[in-house]
Amino acid sequence: MQSMSQANQQPDMGYVLQQLLQDMETSVQAQEAIIIEEREAMKIFDGDKLTNLIERRARCHSEFHELSSRCKRLIHQCNNEEKLEQVIDLYAPALADDLHSMRIDLVRRMQRLADDQLDNHVRLRAAWNVTTSILQQVGAIEMKQTYQNTYATHQVAR
Repeated sequence: MQSMSQANQQPDMGYVLQQLLQDMETSVQAQEAIIIEEREAMKIFDGDKLTNLIERRARCHSEFHELSSRCKRLIHQCNNEEKLEQVIDLYAPALADDLHSMRIDLVRRMQRLADDQLDNHVRLRAAWNVTTSILQQVGAIEMKQTYQNTYATHQVAR
């Protein structure tokens, strides 16, 4: 009887997995587009656009995590299988090749996305540091004193 219910679930499970992977792919594409826009905004020092892009990235990131959570719940519902590959093989054998291909491509894109996000973070931090330094040197903003009235500065002054 259980194999009969599994057979009835297979087409639905395949469709659900395919839709979920496609939605995750769409979310990753949106995040990739944001990274490109961030780089363009950094080139022209467009702070407002960067702020908007950071908000968009946070929303996309949140959406992706929700999709990822749905995927984990789905895996857990399937007899507590541990990996998506196993769920695909057991519950969607007709679509297994396509779903595995989608899964592998998604993992690769997510890895590139993480690398690109880290790269953008480093670029933004460097631009911030350079801009702050220039503004401090021209007197547009006040320089922060790192060692104010500490024991070490009193010893050096003697």
